[in-house]
Amino acid sequence: MLIVRKLPGKSLSIELNLLRGAKKVTRATPSKYFIDFRREDERLSIAKFRGEAGILQPKVATEMIRKNLVYISKDAETAKLQSDLIAFFRRIGAQVYLIDLCRFCAIEGYITAISKRYALRHGERICLSCAKKEIEREMKFRNITFSDKILAILKRVRDVDRVIRMFDPATDVMRDGQLTLLDSMPADTGAMTVSVDAYPLPSSVRSYVQRAGIEKFMPVQVLALEKGLLDGQSLLVASATASGKTLIAEMAGIMSVSAGHKFIFLTPLVALANQKYGDFRKRWGKRHSVSIRVGMSRIKSADDLVVIDSDLAADIVVGTYEGLDYVLRSGMDIGEIGCVVIDEVHMLSDPERGYRLAGLITRLRTLHPRAQIIGLSATIGNASELAEDLELTPVVYDKRPIPLERHLIFKDEGRKKEVIKRIVKKEWDSVSEAGYHGQTMVFTNSRLKCSQLASYLNAKGLSAASYHSGLSYAERVKIERAYWKQRLQCIVTTAALSAGVDFPSSAVVLESMVMGAEPLRVGEFHQMLGRAGRPGFHERGKVYLLVDPLKTVRGESEDVLAFSLIEGSVEDVELVLTPEQEKEDLIACYATGHRPIDDFNEHAIWPLPLDKRGELREHGVLKGESLTPFGRAIAQSFLSVEDALRIRKGLSRDPLEIAIALLPFENVYLTNALQSMLGTNSARLFSGEVLEKIEDADAISSLPVTA
Repeated sequence: MLIVRKLPGKSLSIELNLLRGAKKVTRATPSKYFIDFRREDERLSIAKFRGEAGILQPKVATEMIRKNLVYISKDAETAKLQSDLIAFFRRIGAQVYLIDLCRFCAIEGYITAISKRYALRHGERICLSCAKKEIEREMKFRNITFSDKILAILKRVRDVDRVIRMFDPATDVMRDGQLTLLDSMPADTGAMTVSVDAYPLPSSVRSYVQRAGIEKFMPVQVLALEKGLLDGQSLLVASATASGKTLIAEMAGIMSVSAGHKFIFLTPLVALANQKYGDFRKRWGKRHSVSIRVGMSRIKSADDLVVIDSDLAADIVVGTYEGLDYVLRSGMDIGEIGCVVIDEVHMLSDPERGYRLAGLITRLRTLHPRAQIIGLSATIGNASELAEDLELTPVVYDKRPIPLERHLIFKDEGRKKEVIKRIVKKEWDSVSEAGYHGQTMVFTNSRLKCSQLASYLNAKGLSAASYHSGLSYAERVKIERAYWKQRLQCIVTTAALSAGVDFPSSAVVLESMVMGAEPLRVGEFHQMLGRAGRPGFHERGKVYLLVDPLKTVRGESEDVLAFSLIEGSVEDVELVLTPEQEKEDLIACYATGHRPIDDFNEHAIWPLPLDKRGELREHGVLKGESLTPFGRAIAQSFLSVEDALRIRKGLSRDPLEIAIALLPFENVYLTNALQSMLGTNSARLFSGEVLEKIEDADAISSLPVTA
């Protein structure tokens, strides 16, 4: 094969690129030859022929041309001589074709034929390999890490200049949705849905399903029914948000209350417990009594003192993990439990609360061995393994009920607010086939930012609310109702509440890649993705990641964090207890007062530290095999032994000092000026990053006295 190109600057000189045995012309290295022509009777003839080693006879060129297929480049320079070249090669007897070559490859000494897989650069077609290099060069200049997701955008838009504009903070990327679109996660259109009539449902369940207007069971519901949901089988249901897990829980609950047993629904957060309590009151309140039990702060505030419907005799009890665990630790009689649903059971891997959830499951299995336990979880990496550890039957479905678009937008920190405003307005202006305006949920990393963003959006004429765990019960309920009734266009919440904000949002925006001061984990990221798009409300969901490449967290730039979230696999749920946590769990089991401690150890997810009983007796926590009043106070206060001993030692101190030790001030923030002077990304005074700066004498000495 011979590839022919005219030499620039020379009117009658060409370059012959010989490719031996080439089937695919992609960054091929040719043997180069050169022909200088002269015109004789308006036709081209060879005046000089040379190779890389020197001058050759013209007849060698003629023989080479006759033995090979000849491809003439379509580039603008060669086009000046194209008709003459075609006539010359055909006169010799060669087969002649035209070929589109990548000029960027040619500059580097390679030959690449441009096929259907090409991209434009300044209007010129180049190969994808060179297009990728151009983008990588621009990204490196802007301190952005390359990802295959960017390559996917390039393949879709086929325009290097458009992709590069994506990295320019001044670009109005909202005008070009294809430019920011990383990928689309399709819905499971081939999913098996089964008519409700296909199952011999108990009358109570059938009646409930009919009242809810459900005609077909979704795939995960079908799987749960087939695994024995209505036969009392304990299950671990792991599936995406809005895939139908709640109905699974409710059907199990109906079976329980219909048999005269108690149904308990547990969530990790008060905000989510409030929502479920309201839902259950609305759906079941006329037929069954519903109550709520939530944990309280160790330091009581006026809001915490108001507890509604906390009657343990109710048929249905909605609560937080700690709310029910307090009941068990206090030795109260809760009655016969038929079914316990543990929502967000993947919280077992949470370093601060996971061990308490594990202990709660241990106590439930020991005290109520006949109760059906339904664990609800987002998609996790080791669902089958976790199900085995919890002695549950796994029900795993990792498909989405509606499609999801994932968008990436590069903006510096100061321009993110404007982009969020544009997204909120764009979503609200879009009305679904079901008649709902699009609503946006924005996740950020602190309560302060929640308030700042919500205030900014309201000032721009949009209706937004800040929603976080610092709000009172009444404030949260007011916001929840307004959002469901479409009186709010946007909710700004913290990443920490990603498991507790169950709102019908068409779009989710990640304003930050961190939770507090720590980078988001892949599982947390997927939890947020699951909030975008809801069947019955929207045709699709959208997720926007706003990334500032110059912002770093724990030494990693925000773009690196974003791509690690997008491309990473959901983590396994792993439970690991510290020695202090083990002792707290042991004390909590003793506190129930209804079973020998060995019974709890038989059902324990994590073995109880029975060898530490001597230590607990020395500290006055245990006396024989019973808790002392001091030990019972530890259990009911959810204290570690270490904290309890510190409090007991300081009982003569001012109660305010003890309160601060128990619940230290954490939400103290730097001004923007101080944050800039210290060069930190975190605004929280007590974050690890800021504390490191404070310990740096040089950093502190550089601060002005009036800052």
